[in-house]
This record gives sequence, structure tokens and C-alpha cells, in this order.
Amino acid sequence: MGSEDIAMQGMMMKKKTKAGLLGSKWVMRYFILYQDGKLVYYHEKPEAGAAVNSKKKSEVLCNNIGECALDVVKASDLAGRVDSVANSFYITGKGRGKGAVQRTLLVTNGPKDFKQWMLAFHNMKVEMLHGVGSGVNENKKNSR
Repeated sequence: MGSEDIAMQGMMMKKKTKAGLLGSKWVMRYFILYQDGKLVYYHEKPEAGAAVNSKKKSEVLCNNIGECALDVVKASDLAGRVDSVANSFYITGKGRGKGAVQRTLLVTNGPKDFKQWMLAFHNMKVEMLHGVGSGVNENKKNSR
């Protein structure tokens, strides 16, 4: 897969699921949403055009974004909670290993990044449901 196969990419913070004795741990990861709906993260940004064949460690967070649930963390949910952060969302779906469902908390690099990721996820889901070039996105834009 080359850069033309990428729908969205960028750095986000990921809450580690196995935090150990000291509580939660946040790590920076490089995420790529591919045109086929797969969401993958890398421990470091892969070189241009080498993402799929990269020797850098990568994991599939979601095999098909169309089948994953996105739950935005609302401002009202942030009050008094140490584990919630602005510009964050949960993604729930089948990812790595034996079809197990997992829920992961991700934090974008601010409101602009957050909107771009949400739009990319939305557009990908629309394309998967209605087909590429179905005109669903265009009709939505023209109705504003």
C-alpha cells in the first residue's frame, strides 16, 4: 500500500490497556487509517511508502472501521474524571488477535485534529455503507 491508500494519518495518544501497578499510562503512537477501512498504529512514524512493509512495530486497532463503534468523550463526561481527556474518543471493535473485541481510548492533538479524524472515520463508514462515489457526501455538503 502506498500513500494513495491512506485516508488519514497522524500522531495520537493511546491509553495503554495493561498499565501495571502505577495506574494508567499514555503513549504516543502514529495512526494510519487505510482506504480499505483498516486502522493501524505504529510505535514510530513509518517512512513514506513503507508503512505496510515497515519493520517498525505495528498493531491493527480495527480491521474494518465500518464495523467499529466510535464514542466521543463529551465535555460533561470530563468533570471530575482523571481518566478522561478533551479531544478524545473510544474506539471499540475487532482488532488484533482471534477476533477479540477491544475498547481503546485515543486522544488527538487538539480540536482541529479531532475534527479531521472524526470526519475521516465518518466518510470511511459512509463509503463502506453506500459505496465509493455514491454521492452521499456530496449531497450532504450541498444541503448546507
